[in-house]
Amino acid sequence: MKKLPLLFLIIFLATSLSFAKENEPRYHKMDVPYISQLYPIRAVVGCEATSLLMGMKYKGAAQDINLKDFLDYMPKTDTNPAKGFAGSPYVPSEKIRTTIYPKPLTDYANTYMLDIARDISGSELDMIKEELLNDNPVVIYATMWWNKPYYRQFNIEGENQWLLRNNHVILLAGYDESTKKFYVADPYNKSNPRSEYFYWIDEAKLKPIYDERKWAVAIGSLPALYKAPESVEDFNEDSFVEKTFGNHSYLGVTFEDKNYFDIQEILKEEINHDFIYVNENRNALIKSETSSLVLNFINNTLYIGNTKVDSIAGDRITLDEKQYFEENDVKRLINILEKSHGEKEPRGRI
Repeated sequence: MKKLPLLFLIIFLATSLSFAKENEPRYHKMDVPYISQLYPIRAVVGCEATSLLMGMKYKGAAQDINLKDFLDYMPKTDTNPAKGFAGSPYVPSEKIRTTIYPKPLTDYANTYMLDIARDISGSELDMIKEELLNDNPVVIYATMWWNKPYYRQFNIEGENQWLLRNNHVILLAGYDESTKKFYVADPYNKSNPRSEYFYWIDEAKLKPIYDERKWAVAIGSLPALYKAPESVEDFNEDSFVEKTFGNHSYLGVTFEDKNYFDIQEILKEEINHDFIYVNENRNALIKSETSSLVLNFINNTLYIGNTKVDSIAGDRITLDEKQYFEENDVKRLINILEKSHGEKEPRGRI
């Protein structure tokens, strides 16, 4: 009988150690190969491709290609970053918005290895953490030196658009849950171009800059513990929720404890507005017979012409190629639009 207390002690210690291990802060740092956009190749505005190439090489892709060729083979366009890199990655410009958007950047990466990259733009920071903790580097669109974002107009294929001026793109290569810090591989080391530029940055500093656009490209396979929904068929019966807006009931879905609804359906039924999906990363036209506004997805702001009308939180997911907005944004958007009848047509934002 004297052996029982010892047995219980062993079981208690084993259980305690297991519990402690399961609840200890998660940590992962990747030893990505560093590539500079300033030396020996000087690509002053080539941060997108440089960051991407670091992550691809870490995951075993593009092993036999150097930065110069990777930049030169990248799809190019005169002015529209949604189609390829606008301008030249070697030459900064005040007239051209010299960048490439996440989708064409992702498509370019996948020409080297099928499905090596995924455009996860719109993801919350928690999903970025899961990617990092599962050994997937993530390219994110930020600002130069993490400064406050500012905008100016650029001409995109003959139309003026308000776009972020101090754009910069880096590679996230790790996360430390205990310190709430992200590990950064920054290709732009202006003070010492010949040296590697790795550093840790506080989540509190990174989050508002990332949230400005929520543009990101993950490199590697989708983590097994997370599957991004792409269709209503990805949800089970318990995930569907019914809500009443105005005089109608609408069926939405619950995702990460929030309710989302087809904004196009609701706006049409409730206030006879069309929601015209112009560009998945940039904007949409919302119009009726008497009013017309543009919803800019970059800063989640509504414009009439170049005048800001109001803003929403911008919490949305894409299901079956339709935009599903979070419940509070649906209500707020309806209220804003009901006050905007009879306003002038928008210009310069599409």
